[in-house]
Amino acid sequence: MAVISPVSVSNIVQSNAPSALDIFSFDIVQDTSGHVIIRIIIPSQIIDVLFESAAHTQQKQIKAPGFDFGQAPIEFLKNNYQNSLIEHLKEFLFKYCVINIVYRIIRHNALVIAGEPRIASIHLMPGCDAIFNLECTTIDDITINEWRYLPFKAPKRKNYKDLDRQVEHFIAEETELCNAKKHLGIQENDWVALSIERTQSDGTPLIAGFAQLFWLQISDEQVDNPLRDLLQDQKVGFIGITQNKGLQDYFSEQLATDYWYKIIVLDHLPYAYFCLEQFRQHFKIKTKKELLKKCIEVFSYRNDISQRRATVEECLKLLIGKHYFEVPSFVKTRFQEKILLSIHNSPDYNVYRTQKEFTSLIQDLAEKAAKESIFVDALAYHEQIQVTPEDVSYYLNFTKRGRTKEFIYFEPPIHMVEGQATLIAQEELIRYCLREKALNYVIYHLTKE
Repeated sequence: MAVISPVSVSNIVQSNAPSALDIFSFDIVQDTSGHVIIRIIIPSQIIDVLFESAAHTQQKQIKAPGFDFGQAPIEFLKNNYQNSLIEHLKEFLFKYCVINIVYRIIRHNALVIAGEPRIASIHLMPGCDAIFNLECTTIDDITINEWRYLPFKAPKRKNYKDLDRQVEHFIAEETELCNAKKHLGIQENDWVALSIERTQSDGTPLIAGFAQLFWLQISDEQVDNPLRDLLQDQKVGFIGITQNKGLQDYFSEQLATDYWYKIIVLDHLPYAYFCLEQFRQHFKIKTKKELLKKCIEVFSYRNDISQRRATVEECLKLLIGKHYFEVPSFVKTRFQEKILLSIHNSPDYNVYRTQKEFTSLIQDLAEKAAKESIFVDALAYHEQIQVTPEDVSYYLNFTKRGRTKEFIYFEPPIHMVEGQATLIAQEELIRYCLREKALNYVIYHLTKE
């Protein structure tokens, strides 16, 4: 096994982050079986601060033998409850910063991986650097050939005048909604970008430069939701110092915590209207005629498939057909499991499952999905496509309406806690956004006249 690139992680976090994160480091270790281990090293100074904080939060909740409730000495807790505290810190660090870091490493080093990174091992002890080892299956044999001049004919729209009227109505309706509701604060179903940082009760950072970025779609479930309650009606720029239960539950399922967090609302995408200005910026649309033509793509259907979807499918079929590569069988199995999980709750699931070709269809779909995501990643890196914060907003804008969702081929990851959508690490979201931007790049070049 060989170490590829031990470097400072300062180029992995936000460029405006304070320098404390500069002491994070990582290396990428590759073996001969198509796997790499991304080793993320978190220095002992950070581990000791977090371990001390975890012990203090447990002190308030534990009735230790020989001590009154909440009165056990910190050193006693650190010695006698060490295993529980260590397991808690593994979970906390993975969710809080390791997810963001590992996806940034993958992107920054242009690693084409099949599926998602998986935890191989975690070594964490007080007084020592923590090491998170994440295993990835790499696909190294994809050479991107010249593709811009491949013969491609985009599927045509249906020439129903009613489609034009539907699009004009959609544009007029969303414009009116935007004018009426664009000044509203955060509401249900809105997307919100957050900076989240561990602090003391007075807002002083627990560790300088440890803020992490996440996205959240505000819940519309008719049940208690502490994060929704905290953010409701707030606007971009809102800053709160909080012990919000939603944050405690997300970052620590194993132990009850009462950590203080500083949150800052960095961006807000209202669900109340589809932002046509972002739509124009995303596709570089300059005229009303171009706007109508682009919208038609998700209003024109043939055989229950939109013109946009058919265009993407045909583009990917053409390109993947010109680039041969194999997908490991265990990767296909993981994609099968993902597909089965997504359709399991469908009312027609049992009907599908009884069809004799069901298993082979799922296998074909899994191989197709695996090849598409792998190839688009390789293409994005080859073309050096970059994702900006605006690109993420444009991408999520499409999720607001059933029609506009057709502009998304690689859907954003949605994480659930107790049945409710919760925080998504920004770097994980950027991975999907990069794929979508690469698709648009391909379609633009293959269809331009």
